[in-house]
Order: sequence, then C-alpha cells, then structure tokens
Amino acid sequence: MRRFLAAALLLSAARGRALEVDERLTVRFLRLSSTKKTVLVNRGIEDGLVAGDHARFFTTSGVVARGVVAQVSPTRSVWSLYRIVDADAVAADGLADIKITPPVKLTGDPSRSLFQDDEAAAPAPAPVPEGVALAPGADDLGDTDLEADIREEIADLDPDVVVSREARDEGVVGDRDMELLARFHMDMSTASFDLGAGGTEEVEETEGGTAFSLGVEKYFAGRGGLLGALSLWGTLHRGASDSVLASGWESSTSVMEYGGGASYHFLASPLSEGRVIGFVGAGGGMGSTTDVITDPGAAGGARASSSSALARIAGVENAGSSTFLSLVAGLKYYAAGGWGGRAEVDFYRRSESYAFTDATMNYERSVGGPRVRLGVAYRW
Repeated sequence: MRRFLAAALLLSAARGRALEVDERLTVRFLRLSSTKKTVLVNRGIEDGLVAGDHARFFTTSGVVARGVVAQVSPTRSVWSLYRIVDADAVAADGLADIKITPPVKLTGDPSRSLFQDDEAAAPAPAPVPEGVALAPGADDLGDTDLEADIREEIADLDPDVVVSREARDEGVVGDRDMELLARFHMDMSTASFDLGAGGTEEVEETEGGTAFSLGVEKYFAGRGGLLGALSLWGTLHRGASDSVLASGWESSTSVMEYGGGASYHFLASPLSEGRVIGFVGAGGGMGSTTDVITDPGAAGGARASSSSALARIAGVENAGSSTFLSLVAGLKYYAAGGWGGRAEVDFYRRSESYAFTDATMNYERSVGGPRVRLGVAYRW
C-alpha cells in the first residue's frame, strides 16, 4: 500500500508542474492553417503546457516565430502565432524548440502594436484565454481558409480543459464521469457466532481466502458545489474465508453481496487527471452466505461446552442471508487515458443469519473490522 501511495504522489507531482519561463521543449508541427498563424503541435498538458503560455519558436538558424497557446489537450496544443519571422521554417512535420517567455501585451491598435501585420485591419479575433488579447489576424481558428484536416484535429481538443496556470495547479479535469472498478481485499476482520441457547463462540484465527469486488461509480463533477464533489457507487462482492473457533471447531464461509453508497471527494476534483484525490464514503447492502462447520479433532475427545450446539449444525452446508454496512476512506489517482487506481481502508460490519427448515436451531454470525483494498479502474 505504501508503494502505491508513493507512486501516486510522485506521478501527481510530475504531472502537476507547468513549464516555467525560460524552460525549453522540442515540438513537432502536426498541422498548420493556410496563413500559418494557427498551428497544432505534439505537446500538451502532459508536457507542462497550459493555455495562455507564450513562447518563442526557434531552430538552429534562430527565432522563427512567437505565439501563445490557445487550446490544449493532454498530448497536443493549438498555438496562435502572432509573429512569424521565418515562414519557411514553420512547416508541417517540421521540428522546432520552444522557449517559454513572459506574456506579451498585445493590442489591436496598429499604431501601438509590437508586431505589425498586413491583416491589422481585420475584424477583432475570437475570445482567447483570460489575460491574452491577440492582435487582429493572430487567431484564425474560425477562418474559412482553415483546412478540413486541422479542423478535425482541433475538434478533438477541449478548449476548456485548462484556462490558466491556477486551474493547472488544481489538476486537469476531464469529462469521464462513469467508472468501472475492480478491487482486491486484504481482510483483517474478526467474527463471532451467536448459537442461541448454545452460547457464543468466538473466532480465534481467520485465514482469508479469495476476496474481490466489482463496482460502478457515477460522478457529478460538472454540477459544481457539494454535488460536484459527490459520487454514487454500486458494488458486487465475493469473498471466502476459513476460521478456527475458540473450541477448536473450524468454519468455512463464503459470501456474495451487492449494495451501494456515496463518496465525498477532496484534495482535487473527482474527475482530476494526474492528481491524488482523497475520498470518504459510506454504503450498505445485502447478500447470501454459506457456512460449513467441522470438528477436525472429534476423535480426540470432548470439546468445550458449546461443542454440543456446534455439533447440531456441523457437517452440512448451511445457507444464510447477510446485511452489511461500510465506512471507507482512501486515495485515488487517474492518468489521462482514463486508467487509474486506488488504495482504501474499509471499516466493515456484516451480520449473517442462518435458519434451518426443521426449526431445530438458528444461529447468527457477525463479522467486523478493517479491510485494506487495492483497486484498478477505468473511466469513460
């Protein structure tokens, strides 16, 4: 568990860092508009770029262009080039280095513009990230001369993924709000048997067997407020364990349960990618159980006083029903592709009830304690 948490924290730290001024990165031009004032490159959020970043593009011959990030996705970004020094160097499939620079104050007034442009009289550009006012012609995302192939590439980008460094510091928020989850359990619960007139039999030792669960979780992060921090989940759990009772008798139990609950998230948005997300939750449900009690030492003599009661239910597969309550706390982490994992501690309580058709004896079994669970998940 500690290795999982350490890895999650390291990944979060790596993904959470935006490029600083003067940092450099090599990029490849994937698509260009006809005017070359809009370019799509192969670097994005995962490389530290954020919407509103300014940079110089340069090759071995020197600076070839200067621009600002207009849109960004995890692996790509659209740049608006407001100054092109060497148009030949800005070519499809060409390579260039970028150097992050402080934001440039741009204006639509030709008399005050830092960079003169033949299209200075063009209509005002479309809105861009807060704090960046581009000169006319520097943003041609909507121009009719934009080729169909770059339109398709831009259509795949979400312009609202990141709008500022402040938003980037809070993690990338995706739109995948459904999740499929598989969890594996390490059970540290203890149990006891209520045998009615036969007394109570405590479990001395439990050896956990297979224990896993499948779940589905629905998030509401797009709603904002308290609802945006909540999620609803459903789970199907299958487990089995072998126990040694205080009297020496042995019990083999299996359970199939289903239920649901809700979780509250903190530290980051529930739909964050590249960030550690904390959560707490509660739930409950019901299920069916089977229990087989045996006396491996029957030939060795009498057992404790409760043995006579145990003997009446021993040697057969006893079927019962169960209800459970669960309180859980843990951490989640998700990558940009939708895959993720979690580590959690579940404070669990299950009540089992067994009734025989001949009414000779009923008994109950209670199980409670913490469970450590590790899970893998996929969001869509």
